[in-house]
Amino acid sequence: MTNFKKHEELKNKTEAELARIQATNHPLEDSAILSRQEMQRRIIKEQHELNKEIVQSQKKIALRMAILSAVFGIIGVLVGAFLTEYLIEYRPIFREKKSLHTRTTNQEQKAHKDPIDTNNAK
Repeated sequence: MTNFKKHEELKNKTEAELARIQATNHPLEDSAILSRQEMQRRIIKEQHELNKEIVQSQKKIALRMAILSAVFGIIGVLVGAFLTEYLIEYRPIFREKKSLHTRTTNQEQKAHKDPIDTNNAK
């Protein structure tokens, strides 16, 4: 039998049968080497399937985190806008400070007028 046919036969065997073949034959015989390769192929295939599942779950988590971040960002903007409007409209302390500053600025401008302009105004 060729190695290809042996390899095809080994694909249909269970793990216990493959282990028995490895145990009963010399490690350098074709059947032992092929059964060892078949076991490795199955392990790699299983690892690949597990990795695909992990990647899928990571994609779902990343998507959920992106949506959650966007929602929190929108909520933050809305709360910030509301607080800004609330503090400006309903807190007279802020308006008084602003008007006091405006009055002081106007008084300073009047006090520092150029004397030429005041003579012309008379």
